[in-house]
Parts: sequence; structure tokens; C-alpha cells
Amino acid sequence: LSATVADAAQDPVRVRASDGITFRGDGWRANLGGSFMMDFGDQVSGPGTSDDFVWRRVRPNLTLDLSPQWSARLEYEMGDIAPGFRNAWVQWRPKDRFSVRVGSQFAPFGLENTMSARDMPWIERSSVNALTPAALIGASFRTRGDRWTLSGGVYGNDIADDDRRRYAGSSLIGRGTWVPVREDGWLWHVG
Repeated sequence: LSATVADAAQDPVRVRASDGITFRGDGWRANLGGSFMMDFGDQVSGPGTSDDFVWRRVRPNLTLDLSPQWSARLEYEMGDIAPGFRNAWVQWRPKDRFSVRVGSQFAPFGLENTMSARDMPWIERSSVNALTPAALIGASFRTRGDRWTLSGGVYGNDIADDDRRRYAGSSLIGRGTWVPVREDGWLWHVG
């Protein structure tokens, strides 16, 4: 999410298949977007013969850039697998390379957990991903340099998962990355 201030000369409304509908005003921007993913399975013979479509993800979202320092996001999962809020946070960026975020957000725990399904090289996430934290309620910070990133925070349970948990808990989660080699067309990423 970039917290850029809209240029007054730009169109007040823009519609793009890749970005959704963007509304711009004097110093603010609102984007209404979303994503969806559908699976199809077909079994031609044997017991339980069926073919079925499953809406794995249906996620409408609203992103607000209120100023260069303040932004917010609201994203709700409406799919068949695990409905509920995924992102519902407010972010403050006092400096260009530092931000503080409060609300329901994806914990900084591994690259696979923080990357969008549309950017993954494989069709499914690994089975290890089922053991990692996902969207949790908490407060976090993010900072970066030219070749490193650092993020972490204090988190409670998932906002959409409270009815399934037997015990409330808190977690302290952090992640650091480093790019020791970055050359034309490739890089080495550690962390």
C-alpha cells in the first residue's frame, strides 16, 4: 500500500481491471477493489462421484490514503473456505521508510505467508503454512533500508477465528530480511 497524495490534475475517478475503482480528492485517495479465486474438482467414477466449484477466495476491499502519513484498509473474506475479516487496520507513516500499523493484519512470518496468492510460483501454499500465523489482531512496525527490512509486533488471535479458539493468547512475532547481492535481473534474499 502506498500512501501517496493524489495530484489535483488527475481524474477524480479511475476504473481499471487491475486496480478496481479509484476515487481521488484534494490530498486523499480511496480504492474499492478485490480479488477472487475459484477451484473446480471433478471425479468421474467411483463412490462419491461429483463435480463441484468452490469459491476459495472472494475478498472485496477498501483502501484509503488519507494523507502521506495516514492510510487504512478493510478487507473481508466471503469465500466458502474461511469467511471473516483478513485486513482491518490503520497505518501511520511518520517517515518514508517506517510505519506503525494497528488492527487485523497479516503477521510478518515468512515470505509465503505475507505474499499474495496471485504472486506465488506454485498453485498452493505449502503444508507448513497451515502451522503459521495468518491475519491476527495487533500492533506492528515496519522499517527498511536499501538492502534490508525489519518488521515485528505484538498480536492476539485472528478476528475471524475467536469462536474456534479455546484459549486467548498473545504472540510476539518478528521478521528480518537482507539482500547481500542485488545485480541486474537477480538477487539473493535471506530471511
